[in-house]
Amino acid sequence: MAVHALSWDTLIAKLQNHYAPTLSHIAQHYAFWQCIQKDTETISQFLASLRTAATQCKFPYDSLLEQFVCGVQAIRIKQRLLACSDINLQMAMDEARAAELSDRSMAEIQKCQQYISPITRIFLIDELAPLDDLEEDQVNRLKTQPSGPSQARGSVIGHINDVEFGIAVLNATVIDGPDEDITSVEAKITNIPWNLGPVMRVLVSILSPIYWITAKEIGEAVNGFSLTSAVFKRETQVEFATGELVRMTHVARGLDSDGYLLLDVVISGHILPLQSTADVNVKDYTEDYIQTGPGQLYAYSTRLFSIDGVSLPYTWNHTITYDQNRGKMPFLVETLQASSIKTEYSPHEEALTFKIAASITKGDHSNQCPDGFLLDSSGPYCSDEDECITQKPCSHICHNVVGTYYCSCPKGLTISADGRACQDIDECALGRHSCMIGQDCENVIGSYRCVIQCGIGFRRTPDGLSCQDVNECQESHPCH
Repeated sequence: MAVHALSWDTLIAKLQNHYAPTLSHIAQHYAFWQCIQKDTETISQFLASLRTAATQCKFPYDSLLEQFVCGVQAIRIKQRLLACSDINLQMAMDEARAAELSDRSMAEIQKCQQYISPITRIFLIDELAPLDDLEEDQVNRLKTQPSGPSQARGSVIGHINDVEFGIAVLNATVIDGPDEDITSVEAKITNIPWNLGPVMRVLVSILSPIYWITAKEIGEAVNGFSLTSAVFKRETQVEFATGELVRMTHVARGLDSDGYLLLDVVISGHILPLQSTADVNVKDYTEDYIQTGPGQLYAYSTRLFSIDGVSLPYTWNHTITYDQNRGKMPFLVETLQASSIKTEYSPHEEALTFKIAASITKGDHSNQCPDGFLLDSSGPYCSDEDECITQKPCSHICHNVVGTYYCSCPKGLTISADGRACQDIDECALGRHSCMIGQDCENVIGSYRCVIQCGIGFRRTPDGLSCQDVNECQESHPCH
């Protein structure tokens, strides 16, 4: 047929087929399953390339997650992801980014000699050396700081709300507060980008190792310095009531030759977006520290912060590991009080500042294990209670976490108001179905099905796929 006889739509279709032919689905699937992280790719870049490869494949959600885990190059990161149960793509991405940033921070910190002293090099991020391995002059230096360091410095790296920032510099000063029963910490973190500074004002626990180490000791209670000599690793999780989650890793590396506490922090996750002009006020709070084993502590708290006068809760929990040869707290539970909290961000200086006062006392029930823990007489310690086994509280799926538990539901069900039972999701009523014109949506427990629509005088067959005639003469006897 002559070209001039073809319609415009036909010409366009022929040109597209010539210059952009449809790729083979087999070839596209093969390319996706061959996707692995390149030496020069970051975790974020690898995930982006993986999403691109999956664009035309129309794979289910799980396929992207599986190939992401399998395609990550670093063995340590892959092992970390495979060890996680009930993981989703966002959780896998956050875990991988945190591990990647941790590795990168170690490399960067090694270049920053002003932050690294001979004592610092002894302690690795994943393996804390016991005091017995320190040289004699280093042990003496720790002993000459009975009340803890008066200053701290270190680095903060990571990404918040998918924005990655470089190495931020942390400097802090510790002073006795106006009240003799508290110690005050004033800290400044510089090199925080303008688009992250305002939201990071609520992350007071960036300083948690500093104010725990230096908290004023009341009675027989001990602060973090007395217990660990400022050598420990602290894993923190922050969960906001609005659903955002932040993870932090703190590594306290002892004191340098000037008596400064050395601290490295890695942050990853998401925070509720805040305007730079918003008035943020962090309320006073308490943290309970529980001795869960030799060289192991668990701490938690529920806090409030307000944005322009509107209060929002968020929860914190911390897992702390230190050299077990340092012994244990004199009480099963100690309580830290944090007060007089001030937080500001200066976009001109790109600096985040915090002020906080702290003291530590024995807990209200200092020799009793709190709810969610069981007494282990070998220490004594408070070991985690697995409520999923001892109480069986959930109707379907139970997840044990330190100090508590939570319930979840299979696909098609949702958790009820009591947090324990599962109830059906009516996909038909909510419009979450894919039924087409000429079909009705029929809800079933845990799912739904699309069935044919039948006109007047017909009834749907039990399988929902066809219609059959209704014999009104036999069933309803309409005639007299």
